[in-house]
Amino acid sequence: MHSERRSSASAAWLSGLVLGAVGGIGVLEVGFLGLGFLVVALGLIAWKGPRVLAAAGFATGFGLIWAVLFLRVQWTCGPGAPLPDSGCVSEDLSPWIAGSGLVFVAGLVASAVAFRRTTTERRQVRDVAGDRVREADKERAHTHDG
Repeated sequence: MHSERRSSASAAWLSGLVLGAVGGIGVLEVGFLGLGFLVVALGLIAWKGPRVLAAAGFATGFGLIWAVLFLRVQWTCGPGAPLPDSGCVSEDLSPWIAGSGLVFVAGLVASAVAFRRTTTERRQVRDVAGDRVREADKERAHTHDG
């Protein structure tokens, strides 16, 4: 039971991460269809759950994909690009890099909080179950004695 909850929590987070990353790439590659995928993915997360872990994974994946994309363009096409590509030119993408980086970091922070909450809840359930077993053992021992 202990490992089932952990794997369930990890699976929810990983599912959200994959949906966020695929959605981020989808928006880049197919525009509005990718946006439609994002809406469906968020609807699935809201309907299926665990919502917080999956949403945190989603934000992490989406933010990571876009941060990497904007960094790559900045490094090859932006003003003063360290790895210039003669075929492209871009404006300064620092605000976009910061925004997508913020989504990525927010996803990581939300992930840590959600995993910690899941661990705390699991520990509390285990403690309550242990208390009930000890009480039942005491009751059985008392009925056998008397």
